[in-house]
Amino acid sequence: MLPTNITHFTYCSRFTLSHEPSLTLDLKWHICKLHYPNLVSKFTQKLENVFERTCRTQLVSKLSPSHEENHSNGVTNEDMAINLLQTQLELSLIREDFQDQLREFRQAVNRDLDAINREVNDVRAGQMDISNLVAGL
Repeated sequence: MLPTNITHFTYCSRFTLSHEPSLTLDLKWHICKLHYPNLVSKFTQKLENVFERTCRTQLVSKLSPSHEENHSNGVTNEDMAINLLQTQLELSLIREDFQDQLREFRQAVNRDLDAINREVNDVRAGQMDISNLVAGL
């Protein structure tokens, strides 16, 4: 039977997965997605809501001139920590995207170099044919 709320999901996942220190956080997340797909989607939605709130509070904190005003506007240390983690995640995704684009660029360059090398080989073969023809005359 699947748990019916996020609290139970969080409790179950902590209980079952915290006893497996060898599992990475990413693998634990995938295990949760397999066992509790509906709850994971709800949890993901909650995270997206937190992200939106954090973005709004980030904007407020940038507009506020002092630290005290940040707290009065609802920006907490937890909000800033969440924002930092989100920024780190974004940087990881950007880095991964950049590496993918670089890999594609390398493959394209290698294809072009291979095509040029084939053309050079064809020219050399043609030169050899001409040399053999001249030698035969």
